[in-house]
Amino acid sequence: PTCTHSPRGGFDLANIPATAGRIRAVERFVNRAGLRRYRLVARRGRDGPLAGHTVVYVDPEQSWYGTQDDTSVLAGHRGHRLGTLLKSEMLFLLAAEEPDLRWIDTGNDASNHHMIAINEALGYRVRARQLGWQRHL
Repeated sequence: PTCTHSPRGGFDLANIPATAGRIRAVERFVNRAGLRRYRLVARRGRDGPLAGHTVVYVDPEQSWYGTQDDTSVLAGHRGHRLGTLLKSEMLFLLAAEEPDLRWIDTGNDASNHHMIAINEALGYRVRARQLGWQRHL
């Protein structure tokens, strides 16, 4: 299968296949790095198909700082506030599990209006902007 990516601001970027091998490789990297991983998922019913997820990593050596890896909702489940629910529930989980955590760093393409609105509603503030360039060779 191929991931459905968030808006990319018109950049031509290949979809990365979400294979079991690729997911296992990421999990091995996270484990070797000693990061604490927090993942919440949304699904229909107790064992139904996944509708979305959110992931945050915390480095125990910098327990005041977290990194938002991904929040995504499958296209067929969008428009029901699952992204907002996932990210807000993650904040409650992190408050309970990581008492030293003060900052979570996340990023979005400027054209990803839905996720930017969610982040703003949850109190995130813009800290920096990046400019990207692409040229076909």
